[in-house]
Amino acid sequence: MEEYVLTEESVMTFLASMSAAGSSEATIQTYKKALSGLAEFVGKGWRLNQENLKNWRDYLIFETGYSNATVRSKLSAVNSFLKYIGCKDWTVERPVSESRPPVELSKEEYWRLLQVAKALEDEQIYYMIKTFANTGIGVSNLQYVTVEAVKRGYVEWKRRERVVRARILEPLKSELLDYASKNEKTGVIFSWRNGKPLDRYVIWKRIQNLAGDAQVDVNKANPRCLSRLYTKRQKLISDGFFDLRERSYIQMVEKENEILGWEQNV
Repeated sequence: MEEYVLTEESVMTFLASMSAAGSSEATIQTYKKALSGLAEFVGKGWRLNQENLKNWRDYLIFETGYSNATVRSKLSAVNSFLKYIGCKDWTVERPVSESRPPVELSKEEYWRLLQVAKALEDEQIYYMIKTFANTGIGVSNLQYVTVEAVKRGYVEWKRRERVVRARILEPLKSELLDYASKNEKTGVIFSWRNGKPLDRYVIWKRIQNLAGDAQVDVNKANPRCLSRLYTKRQKLISDGFFDLRERSYIQMVEKENEILGWEQNV
């Protein structure tokens, strides 16, 4: 697979060319921020290729909460850079319509991903998959899954000045603590050997690598679909409680009618 190594020098040269062409300072800063975000997603080595560019686009659309307009702006910035470095064929398509039904991962497909990870004896990816599917957190927030957070039973982070919390219940709590203890983790649980959180692209790629053997559509083998599975399961549980409550209420009213109904003989 063809790759291009993104460097600070190439970015600065590109931004300088924009300035020389008359672009405003605000536009240049917008482009710089978009390229910095791409570099953060790609992680170690800053190696660009068509695959991780597509994954970055999907990450922007499904994980960040950005509006389509913001996503388009970031894609436009990166596409301009790609054309500048001679990689025009790598330009990333605009985001899909918001009205398009989201891709959903089934419970059986989730189980198959776990089975393959277990067969490969890849404990780290196994527990990452379980964490996404049992907490609903996004790939950006996996860095907050620390030993301390798991011990207290929840992970929290800030989103637009609001604190968001995701609970970590048994048995996942015990499993993660056992995994952390066995691997001598003291901070971030899913990390490199130096303790730094895994790069987002690495996480996406490793889950997608399981798709073939698990017989799962590669478009479903990612953190966002696993997180959606959690939301779907929670809704099913909530709907089940509603049905149970409604049936209980009907039974209560029927019992009252047996005793005090208008048609009953006095």
